[in-house]
Amino acid sequence: MKEPSIWLKYVNMHPREQGALCAVQDRNIFLEKGFKCPNCNDKLKSVDHMASQCDRKLSHDYMRRHNETLRCIHLQLCLNYGLTKSKKIRNHSFQECVSNDLAEIRVDTRITTGIKVKYNKPDIFILDKLRK
Repeated sequence: MKEPSIWLKYVNMHPREQGALCAVQDRNIFLEKGFKCPNCNDKLKSVDHMASQCDRKLSHDYMRRHNETLRCIHLQLCLNYGLTKSKKIRNHSFQECVSNDLAEIRVDTRITTGIKVKYNKPDIFILDKLRK
């Protein structure tokens, strides 16, 4: 991989042109081998497919980003309502239900309702006990 990009050191060109040439070069490196995508095993492995078209990879990445975002929001809400004192996101893991005298925070739990609701499992539910 080092040899194909050695020309970048010695060529004086605009960064946009370098980016375009690198993209073409990456496509050629992946496409010339004819390998199938390791995630979906359906299409040929290419930079475009891996970055923006592979459904299995995108859904996995989406869920990972979604859960990380949910964890950040959950930590901030826990800090706001005094449910935790630690500010370290690394060590924070959300539980299904945490509560104190001020609030109750539920994550990925079904909400029982009097009528049938199609999507009754919100990502996060906050019951503010003071402002009901």
